[in-house]
Amino acid sequence: MTGKQIVVLGAGYAGLAAATRAGRTHRVTLVAPEERFVHRIRRHETAAGRGGQWPTVAHLLRGRQVEHRQARAVPELAAEAGLTVDGAGRAVVDDRLRSVSHPDVHVIGDAAAVTVPGIGTLRMGCATALPQGRYLGRLLVGQTVKPFGYRYAVQCLSLGRRDGLLQLIHPDDSMRPTVLTGTAARLAKTAIAGGVLATVR
Repeated sequence: MTGKQIVVLGAGYAGLAAATRAGRTHRVTLVAPEERFVHRIRRHETAAGRGGQWPTVAHLLRGRQVEHRQARAVPELAAEAGLTVDGAGRAVVDDRLRSVSHPDVHVIGDAAAVTVPGIGTLRMGCATALPQGRYLGRLLVGQTVKPFGYRYAVQCLSLGRRDGLLQLIHPDDSMRPTVLTGTAARLAKTAIAGGVLATVR
């Protein structure tokens, strides 16, 4: 795809990860309605009036060959474009995250119904979206030809700024008998949240 224009729709975790990685070697247009990156896993802090200032998308894209175009997102875009979708309206993709009906179109993140052998269809969230974005970025620049793979590890939940819950899970998303709570879980969740933002920068 050298010298070709890549268009990424959506500036969530998956979209930003894919755009920043592909933008190292290709011209990329990132289409999203937001001026600022919404750090979704910390949105509860904003609701409580304790959230910080979100970085702008342009700031996160600095130094990359990525142009940010603001445009309204259309949740029904996949179906309206004629892509095969599941019951929730998510585009059904293959093991290279290509639309099963339009293989020239890649779909990732919450917009995609990604099924991994032995795991099942992945749930929505940054934990599954970021690996998809990183994988697609590598695929587009020729750094990998392997199919997308994924294994779950933890499920975490913030309970205010002083408490939290971190559940260890099996690769197939079933629960393990170990759970962290209190300060340990809060610190782990904070580290994960910080790591997510660092990944898309």
